[in-house]
Amino acid sequence: MGKLARGASLSVLALLLAACSAGDERPVDVSADTVPRVNRAPSPELLRREALYGMIFEQIEPCLTEQIERVSDPNAAGPVVVQFGFSLVGEAETARLPQGGEQRYEADGDYRELVNAILLGVRNCSPLTGMPQAEHDIWGEFPLVYRPQEARAS
Repeated sequence: MGKLARGASLSVLALLLAACSAGDERPVDVSADTVPRVNRAPSPELLRREALYGMIFEQIEPCLTEQIERVSDPNAAGPVVVQFGFSLVGEAETARLPQGGEQRYEADGDYRELVNAILLGVRNCSPLTGMPQAEHDIWGEFPLVYRPQEARAS
């Protein structure tokens, strides 16, 4: 078992960005007939968010890898989402699970083991360095989406 594959890192980052830029929780019909065929350039705000989240992920990835390598079977838990809150100085201050996550945490040992590894990994690489305080409103809340089946392909 090695480090997270570079492709997996980018997959996780892409999922993070999708989760953050969605903003609107309403279901969307994405059938072929309803999706407009327009190539839009990403907004400057989205590009900046992507860059800042990339900075975070580069810093926490080594610690995540180290902790997740200790999990007995990360594939058993399926995807895990943890919303982290960072202080202005980059300390990981809060971590929230999505709706239903706390109940699953109590009932599912595999999920609990993977969540604990993620929490410890992020905490071990905290504080973040080089994060611009003026843009804390963008990077202060960081949704980490971890898909073990993608990350294990190294």
